[in-house]
Amino acid sequence: MSRHYAIGIVLGALFLASCTSIYEAGTDLDGKWAVAPVTHANSDADDLAPLPSAKGLYFTSNRAVGDEELDRMFLLPKGETAPLLLRTTSGEIKNGALLLLPGSGGEVMFTECYRDDAVGDCDIVEGRLSGAGTEVMDVHLVKEVNNVEWDHHPTMSGDGGPGSMLIFASERYGGNGGSDLWMSLRTEKGWSAPVNLGSTLNSSGNEITPWITPAGDELYFASDALPGRGGFDIYRSRRSGKGTTSKWSEPEALGAPVNTESDEVFFHGPADGDTLYFASNREGGKGGFDIYRAARMRIVTPPPPPPPVKKEKQIVLRLRAVNAYTMEPIDAVINVASGDNETEIGEGYGVVEVPLRFNKLYNISATKAGFQNAVEEYQSNGETYIKGRAKPEGDKLVLEHSVIMLPIAEDERKIYAFTVEFDFNLSNIRPEEERKLDSAAILLEQFPQSTVVISGHTDSVGTVSYNVKLGYRRAKQVSKYVLDWLRTHGVKLLNEAEIRTYGESEPVAPNRTDEGRQRNRRVEIAIVRNR
Repeated sequence: MSRHYAIGIVLGALFLASCTSIYEAGTDLDGKWAVAPVTHANSDADDLAPLPSAKGLYFTSNRAVGDEELDRMFLLPKGETAPLLLRTTSGEIKNGALLLLPGSGGEVMFTECYRDDAVGDCDIVEGRLSGAGTEVMDVHLVKEVNNVEWDHHPTMSGDGGPGSMLIFASERYGGNGGSDLWMSLRTEKGWSAPVNLGSTLNSSGNEITPWITPAGDELYFASDALPGRGGFDIYRSRRSGKGTTSKWSEPEALGAPVNTESDEVFFHGPADGDTLYFASNREGGKGGFDIYRAARMRIVTPPPPPPPVKKEKQIVLRLRAVNAYTMEPIDAVINVASGDNETEIGEGYGVVEVPLRFNKLYNISATKAGFQNAVEEYQSNGETYIKGRAKPEGDKLVLEHSVIMLPIAEDERKIYAFTVEFDFNLSNIRPEEERKLDSAAILLEQFPQSTVVISGHTDSVGTVSYNVKLGYRRAKQVSKYVLDWLRTHGVKLLNEAEIRTYGESEPVAPNRTDEGRQRNRRVEIAIVRNR
């Protein structure tokens, strides 16, 4: 693309809305506008003339299509990454451009070059877009405005009806420089003869790529001769009055980040004034000219910070193993599991802390050489009860519970002992073992003042913690059977039965064989004479 920008492919959009100044001229507004390239529209060629629409972004590019590098029109659909090539019903548009007329059912006005019925090299034509927006139909010349010289870059105020103002760039005779801005008004009979917009806007250089607001009160265009930052800069002029008697103010160059020391052309602003587009060959782009989007940055005052949230103290259950006689702490191994699914939630020596949940069941076991293994269930209460009894310690509330462990008496004297065997990983009593338990109950009937000690054992399959609990379940089943038998026969023991669990710690046979493991899966019932 040459510095004269004799381009016959232009895209410009019209929107029916009145707006105030879209972009302040003269001052740098880097802190108010954020500029970014439209990545999916840009290529390593020249990408120009951005036109935002309901269907997506129309633009012009001379990227290679096949073996030809011509200026062509494309549509980048919303949400897509690949542009679509625009065509006419008769084929591809070569060296052409597009202008949408709002509210007119898809009517368009654009520049097309080297037509068979051309007035000049490049002329302004009219047509109609297909429903998909990728085909231009019924294309014909706008004969009233064309000249033998180049006519290009059309933009229009209004909706294309009477009173609408068409402004375009042209190199025709009668201008001030190479390319000037010209205007034609729409009447009931058609377009009026174009008039030059005068020396206020036109310089001895080139004025190109105009864009007028829908209300027709502001005009943006590019010039390479007016005072500015780079080669081509974008300027704004405001209109007062109406029709051919209207006057335009002195053009003002837009500030950064739109204008730079490079070339900026094809400014296009929307009706809402919050997003605008332009093309630039500034550093950092993909190709010669790239399309950029500038969005107004909204300054939002953040709401005051919320008041600090008072951190809820964590509630923990502190379990401590103690000697049943002295209540002194014991460094026993304590294991805590969920009562719902036996999932282990805590383990330690002497003291263990676990998160305490309201109305939950916990299974607790404790082991220590020289003490009976302790197995118990702990049922927590509701929130009010727990918070009323838990003691604050730093950032937590602590509810304490003692796990009582009985020392094993060395001078126990057994009157009699029975052994009941169990199946692997089970705690239910075999039918053939019930006769042994009946015998133990009959013997207890004769010694109601003695103490019955029921000890559960397992083989070595499984974890130590699991086997301690399995031994406890087996001992509980045996205790229930014996006590139920005594109750039905009217016998009441003077001393409460002691239930112990040793897990796998006291085997009576090697665990290497099936036979040995079977002998170890047992409950021992000892009838002990009290001291």
